[in-house]
Amino acid sequence: VNRSYLPTGFTLIELLIAVSIIIVLAGFLVPNFSIYMSTQTIRQAQEQIKNDLRTVQNRAISGSGFSPTVNYWGVKFVDSANTYFYFTTDTASWNDCNAHSIGGVGSEKSVKLPGTAIIRNGTQCVYFAFADGGMTFFRNGAAVTSQASQIVTVGYTSSVNDCGGTQLNSAGLIKGLTAQTCELN
Repeated sequence: VNRSYLPTGFTLIELLIAVSIIIVLAGFLVPNFSIYMSTQTIRQAQEQIKNDLRTVQNRAISGSGFSPTVNYWGVKFVDSANTYFYFTTDTASWNDCNAHSIGGVGSEKSVKLPGTAIIRNGTQCVYFAFADGGMTFFRNGAAVTSQASQIVTVGYTSSVNDCGGTQLNSAGLIKGLTAQTCELN
C-alpha cells in the first residue's frame, strides 16, 4: 500500500451542503433581526423621552434655571416629528407651548429621536412647575384636566400596533410602556 497520497480536505459536495445549510439559516434569521432592530429603536426612543422628562422634572424640583420671570420647565413634542425640545418659560399654557420652537427663545435643548422614530399622538406640551414640581399637560390645543395618566407615543410613520409610550401622571410618575397601540392623528 502506497501511503504517500492520503486525500485531505472537503469534497465539493460537502462544501455545497454546508453552504446550503448556512443560507437556509440566514434566511430565517435576517427577517427576525430586522424586527428586533425596529423594536429596539422604538424602545430606545421611549427610554430617551422618559429620561429627558425625568431630567426636566428634576430641574424644576431643584430650581435649576429659576428666575423671577421663569416659573416652569416645559417639554414640547410635535406630532409626526422626530425631534422634541425642552425649555424654560413663565406660564404653562397652550399659547406658550406654540410660541416655543426648536432653537427659539428659551429653548434649552433640542433632542432627535433615534432612527426614523416619530411622535405619534399629537402635538403636546408637558410643564413642570418650579414651585412644587407639579405637572401640567396640554395636547392638541387644550389642557388635559383629567387626573388619568397621559401618554407620549413613539413609533414609525407606517406603524399601527408597533409603538412604545411614556406614561406620565399628575403625581409625577414617569414610566415606559411597551406594546402601545399607535394613536393616528
